[in-house]
Amino acid sequence: MDEDARSSTVLDSMMENGTFDKFRESIVAQLKDNEDLRKYTSDLVKESKTLNDDNARSQQKKILFEKLRGEIENKVMERASDAAWDILLSEEGTGKELKEKVDEMMRP
Repeated sequence: MDEDARSSTVLDSMMENGTFDKFRESIVAQLKDNEDLRKYTSDLVKESKTLNDDNARSQQKKILFEKLRGEIENKVMERASDAAWDILLSEEGTGKELKEKVDEMMRP
C-alpha cells in the first residue's frame, strides 16, 4: 500500500474510532482558552470602525453585528488558524499526542 493510501486509511480509522473528534475537541478547547486570541479579538472590537462610528447607536443590532463581522472576521479567523497550527505542530501536549497516534497507526 502506498503512503497516500495508508495516510487515507489512518485518517478514516481515526474518524471512525473517535480519535479525530477527541483531538478536534481538544484543539477547540485550547483555542477557547487562548488568552492572546481573546485579547486580540477584544482589541479589534474596541478599535472597530463600525462600533466607533457616530451612527453606530442608531443602527439595528443585526446590521451593526454583520458590519462588525465583516470588518474583523477574517483577521480573527487567520489568528485562530495560526494558533491551531501552533497546537498541531507543538512537540508537547496535543501536537505530541497526535503525532504519536498517527505514528502508531501508520506502523504496518
